[in-house]
Amino acid sequence: MKIVRKGVNVPMELERLRTFYFVAKLKSFTKAAKYLALTQPAVSLQIKALENEYGTTLFERRGKEVILTESGKVLITYAEKILSAFEEMKLKLKKCGDPLCGKVSFGASILTAIYLLPSILGKFRRLYPQVQFTLRVRYAEEILEFLAENQVNFGIMGEGNRIDERSFDIEQLLEDELVFVMPPGHPFQARVSLEMVLAQELILPEEYSALRKYIDRQMGKLGVTLQPYIEVGNIEVVKKLVEQNFGCSILPSIAVRDEVEAGRLRTGRIEGLPLKRKILLVKKRGKILSPSEEFFIQFLKKELSAFGQSGFTRA
Repeated sequence: MKIVRKGVNVPMELERLRTFYFVAKLKSFTKAAKYLALTQPAVSLQIKALENEYGTTLFERRGKEVILTESGKVLITYAEKILSAFEEMKLKLKKCGDPLCGKVSFGASILTAIYLLPSILGKFRRLYPQVQFTLRVRYAEEILEFLAENQVNFGIMGEGNRIDERSFDIEQLLEDELVFVMPPGHPFQARVSLEMVLAQELILPEEYSALRKYIDRQMGKLGVTLQPYIEVGNIEVVKKLVEQNFGCSILPSIAVRDEVEAGRLRTGRIEGLPLKRKILLVKKRGKILSPSEEFFIQFLKKELSAFGQSGFTRA
């Protein structure tokens, strides 16, 4: 790490160490003064102040040069380390303030990490390769714990878990409709009644997932308790089972988009049951995000507008 000759708002002791360093390297008070754009008396005063502070002599004269005493040799070793660390600290702090080369630390629920974020993260990476990411993918309940413990700085998750608004700031990013999912040859049409759905053998996400909690809550508003044929913890497995005519399901439309376009699955709206589920941006109340994180969130919102234009509802 190069040690610069002039500091801005540098503590006095660091400024004296810097002066000492250049006197030692140039072996001359006069040359150091010229290099540092100081007067020679100013350089002499700074060196004298160091010697008084540490109670030792740092230089001795040899002809036209000054050389380090034994005490000076000890100090130069540490002065180099201290000044180098100081310059490195300034550089890293400067990078922290640059949104294009900082760090982004966030958590994402499993559903959003699989079906929403990959294309957005890929595009961001191609445009801004210097930004570094730490992404933790868990169930939404765990992401909330990470946020509370400052293990991540913000989270992206689907609605379902109850979130304490006294502890977290919540912003809606997107609305995604949950749909009835069936195999291609199923007799149901694009609109189905709740009674028709309940008569099917349902393959649903496990009850501790935010998605299942949301489904159960919406059903509960109508006095309905679901009795699934089977519960599966992985949405990809749910889709494969439906493809094989093992049963039907209720899933987010973003999760089945590719299969519907390929003709491997069909979907229908459930009449009389509001299933518009919010995708949320959550952060701990009062949390200050880095410039890079703020920049990424703005990018994320812009990209999500494309989802809104292709069949989803943007907040």
